[in-house]
Amino acid sequence: RIALVSTLEDGVLVTADGNSDLSPRGRMAVETPAMRNPLALLKARGARTVSFTPRGHARIGATSVDLVEMKVGGHLTSLAFEHSSGRLLRQTYQAVPGDDIQGEIVVTFADFQRTEGGLVYPRASRAEVDGRLMSETRISRVRVNEALDSALFPAPESAAQRAGGEPSRR
Repeated sequence: RIALVSTLEDGVLVTADGNSDLSPRGRMAVETPAMRNPLALLKARGARTVSFTPRGHARIGATSVDLVEMKVGGHLTSLAFEHSSGRLLRQTYQAVPGDDIQGEIVVTFADFQRTEGGLVYPRASRAEVDGRLMSETRISRVRVNEALDSALFPAPESAAQRAGGEPSRR
């Protein structure tokens, strides 16, 4: 068993035999999916490797939006926020080399509803690649900070622990 841990400034491969730094290519493989997640992007906004560039205003249908380009490390995404509410309505980015899909990916968010915990969350999203439907998602229920049984996430036993020794540290 292994774990890949990547922060905005570092990456580590964790194995039963110890830890080692991730190569730049390894970090990119771990970061790319995370940096396409709107919540991960917005949580990263205070990091030193993040920059924002205002790109003006536009309309999505009848809705006025503010356009922002966000760069996180080597990842670039364009975000369209509803002018009146600040809600993220659209995210646009280029597929990276090595992805199964190539082209411009546009994800549109809709049906915003308030959760029991007060978070306003989009219950629907639609992703298109160069104008062709890639996926549609519909979320029926969102629970925020729900208590989870720790048995759902057992810690893996390392090879050293199985052998009766201590895990090594590198």
